[in-house]
Amino acid sequence: MRRDGIAEEARGLREVVSRLERTAKTTPVPSGVRAQIVAFAARAREGGWSLPMVARAVGVSVGSVRNWRREPPVTALVPVVVTPSRVGKRAGLTVVAPSGYRVEGLDLSTTAALLRALE
Repeated sequence: MRRDGIAEEARGLREVVSRLERTAKTTPVPSGVRAQIVAFAARAREGGWSLPMVARAVGVSVGSVRNWRREPPVTALVPVVVTPSRVGKRAGLTVVAPSGYRVEGLDLSTTAALLRALE
C-alpha cells in the first residue's frame, strides 16, 4: 500500500470513529471498528508509521491501539458449565464470564440480562 493510501485509509477510519456516538473518551469502541483499526495499524506500521502516529491519525488513544492489538479476537462462544450450588440453601447460579465478572445467586434469565448489560 502506498503512503498516500495509508493516509487516505486513516482519514476514513477517523471519520468512522468521529461518527460513533461516544459520550466520553471511555465509551467503548465497537469490536468491528477496533478490528479495522488493528488491521490498519499493522499495515501502517509496515509503512513506517509509529503507534502514536496511527492513534493520532484515527482519533483514538495510543493505549487503546496497544490494548486492542494484544486482545485475542473473540471468534466463538465460550462453553459454560452450570452446576448446582452446594453452599447452604442459596438459590441461583454462580457464573464467571470470560471478561472476569462473577455473578452469584441469580436465576439464569436475570444473569444473562445482567451480563448483556455489562458488555
